[in-house]
Amino acid sequence: MLYEGPVPADLPVEAHAAACRVLMEWRNLAAYIPAIGYRVARKQAEGQRQIEALLQAGVAAREWPSTTDVPLRATLVRAALHGLMATWHVAPGSFDWRAVASTLADW
Repeated sequence: MLYEGPVPADLPVEAHAAACRVLMEWRNLAAYIPAIGYRVARKQAEGQRQIEALLQAGVAAREWPSTTDVPLRATLVRAALHGLMATWHVAPGSFDWRAVASTLADW
């Protein structure tokens, strides 16, 4: 397990659902507004690097196979999280974020 700290009682997506929805819409505008597109691309690259670092640490700790395609796995995790956010905002409370996090970590 890469993260063993306490899970916050109220996760940001649950505590700030309206703000998350606005950010999701803002991200969708990236394809149409260059200034937003630049920032979204920068943030996506930063998120990709952070997830890759976590996965690489898992590989180094032998929690993931040495053959793990870290960049591809990180992309899949980001895509899964984005899809989950979109799903949750259409149907808030439709799944438990903690259970999803556990499943993604074991995936």
